[in-house]
Amino acid sequence: MLPVSAAALQVREATGEDELTVLEPAGHPVATLLRLASRLAAASGTGEQVTWDELPAAELAAVALAIRQAWLGDIIRTDGFCADPACREPMDIAFAISTYLVHHRPRPYRGVRPAPEAGWYELADGGASFRLPTAGDLRAAVGAPDPELFLRQRCVRPASVPAPMARKISRAMHAISPSLNGPVTAQCPACGGSVVFQFDPLTYALAELRDAASGLYEEVQLIASAFGWREHDILAMPRRRRARYAELIRDHSVPA
Repeated sequence: MLPVSAAALQVREATGEDELTVLEPAGHPVATLLRLASRLAAASGTGEQVTWDELPAAELAAVALAIRQAWLGDIIRTDGFCADPACREPMDIAFAISTYLVHHRPRPYRGVRPAPEAGWYELADGGASFRLPTAGDLRAAVGAPDPELFLRQRCVRPASVPAPMARKISRAMHAISPSLNGPVTAQCPACGGSVVFQFDPLTYALAELRDAASGLYEEVQLIASAFGWREHDILAMPRRRRARYAELIRDHSVPA
């Protein structure tokens, strides 16, 4: 379930055609994710397509993690080095996506209430109203000369507000729809010091999915060579089944 909109997603198993979306991206990572999500994910229980452009922009990271979770599992594992110059110990880092999402769950913000217009909020002491930027807003802002100004003009009324009010609106947006980009703290096993790593879920998830799909071309070539099947039919297979066929071909090609 996505943290802000409470939309429940079901993510089907990827095929080679889906994997090509991350292997051969076109445009901004946001556009790549939205294309992938429109292929793989639907509303849980109904199977209906989600209106992705209407989701809060901050939820795109949660969508990326949901797809990564379905594709590769709940646990993220990576590595790094202790930041202490006197230590520099290699570190293995692991955490659960489900736990990360709970830690970044939305919370109410004092002094903000729902406005009469659906989807909008207003400051309790008056003076301005706002709505959460959507994925559609973010997609449109990518090509704008000044993306920040573009979003402010779309999502804040009036677009120009005093700096203290702008900061209050920003804090309220972050509370209601928190960004999942942020620090992950780990403890160095050698020196015991705390090490902070910056985590960008959308970029990280797309990179992991790309790495996981990197064997696609080889598997297509193996299966096509062995069985004479068309590329289109091979790409339409669920990724686990295709990988199993490729594994069997490799096993039988090794001399006894």
